[in-house]
Amino acid sequence: MFLILIVLNPNVSLNSAKEGLSLFLYTVFPSLFPFFIINDLLMSVGIAENIAYIFNKPINKIFKTSGYGAYAFIISIFSGYPAGAKVVKELIEAKITPKEGEKYLPSAAPLVLYS
Repeated sequence: MFLILIVLNPNVSLNSAKEGLSLFLYTVFPSLFPFFIINDLLMSVGIAENIAYIFNKPINKIFKTSGYGAYAFIISIFSGYPAGAKVVKELIEAKITPKEGEKYLPSAAPLVLYS
């Protein structure tokens, strides 16, 4: 049905696609890109390990996981959900187990959970 509507109204479909691409390029991408870059820099410099070391004991006592959850939570507070989820994904790929990542995912959007 949607394919038929796209074929019958190609101008509406193309204008909507242009508007969606414009929205992404001028709003979504510029707001998320700096947080992705900052996170990559912090991970490559070793800040994640330092934060994990500092918060390892309290996080381990409370949640029975490593201190990397504190890093994911701190980054998520400043950057929001998509970047916070990306941080957890990167931690799963490099530093933590998928089981631990499942525990950290709710902290990927602390302000969303608060509201």
